[in-house]
Amino acid sequence: MVESKIILASKNAYTEKLIVTYQIKCPVWVWYDILTHRAFSRNASSTRAIPCATIRERTLHHPGIPSTFMKAQKGMEANEPLSEDLQNKSKELFNLVLNGLVSCHSDAEQLGMSKQDANVLLLPFIQFDAIITSTDWENFFYLRNNNAAKPELHILADKMQSQYNKIIMDENRDNLHAGYNCWKLESDEWHMPYTNEIANQVDFETRQKISVAKCARVSYGTENLSKVSINKDIELHDRLLASGHYSPFEHIATPLVSKVKVDNFNSWLQYRAFVETPKDQSYKPITREQALIIYFNQP
Repeated sequence: MVESKIILASKNAYTEKLIVTYQIKCPVWVWYDILTHRAFSRNASSTRAIPCATIRERTLHHPGIPSTFMKAQKGMEANEPLSEDLQNKSKELFNLVLNGLVSCHSDAEQLGMSKQDANVLLLPFIQFDAIITSTDWENFFYLRNNNAAKPELHILADKMQSQYNKIIMDENRDNLHAGYNCWKLESDEWHMPYTNEIANQVDFETRQKISVAKCARVSYGTENLSKVSINKDIELHDRLLASGHYSPFEHIATPLVSKVKVDNFNSWLQYRAFVETPKDQSYKPITREQALIIYFNQP
């Protein structure tokens, strides 16, 4: 039910800080827990972008149903599974609801209802494709690779931490194996997911744009990322930039020479910082240290 792989890992040559980009798949109710981790930059499947027939087929064949049903108890945690007989009855109950919603979803499409409205019907069972980039994974692994976490999230976090622990340095940039090899980058170099295969085929600026576009296309699913033409990716990058959709720009980053935190990254500066134009120019950005000085010295 949950899947994970490392798309790209890079190490800051000055501070030794890792930046890692994962591609994952998980039920929407697992994704909601992941969203609480503010250290993450992320993009995920969009119910507004995926056609009704596509999302219905995906959900029917790979529904997000709990792998193990637990007994009710006080508090947030559930530690004891239901009996085998009740497990089967619980699955039957969930499948009954799923089939009913799939039927209603089909009817909604026949009515001519928009994707963004019709696809809401399937939200409880949708599996999300997502991309996550961060420099700080320790808290996520501590909280989620833990028996106190929801079982499916625990499984996902365990997979992700296992992959993280297998990252190895490839100083010479030989024998690249996406997900395990890690390149040490300097200040004029960039962490750019989904572009290793074309690194020697396009110029730097084009590669940046392609990386942004690939990260954004996760909204539609991950099956056809490599099949989109370079021109289409460049066009998407430019549309995102013009319309102010900056979140895909956060997965591309360059190392800083000192141990400082900028936005949600440590020792890395996002491409977003180079392209974003604030809507309200009256606000001036300040560092966290400056904010603390203002806070503790205010009347």
